[in-house]
Amino acid sequence: MNFTPGPWVVTSTPGGWDGVKEKDFGAQICSLNLNNPNNAFLIAAAPDLYEALSDLLAALDAYVGWRNTAAHEPRETAAENKARAALAKAEGR
Repeated sequence: MNFTPGPWVVTSTPGGWDGVKEKDFGAQICSLNLNNPNNAFLIAAAPDLYEALSDLLAALDAYVGWRNTAAHEPRETAAENKARAALAKAEGR
């Protein structure tokens, strides 16, 4: 992927939260005018969430027997599809 690697952190000013930047080198990810700082924390968590979801799907793919129980297949398949769709959205697909 060509996005700025994490970790990302929320930046603040004396007046409140103002954006998200790359932690180690300070590259600005986005500037925000927020009444709700939780949006900034969600944006800052994006690289970690992307990596965790990618790792989880890779582990799921490696576990061949996970689809063998028909009673669990619909729920797990729906969750897998939702996870893959979220990664595709993050990748601009």
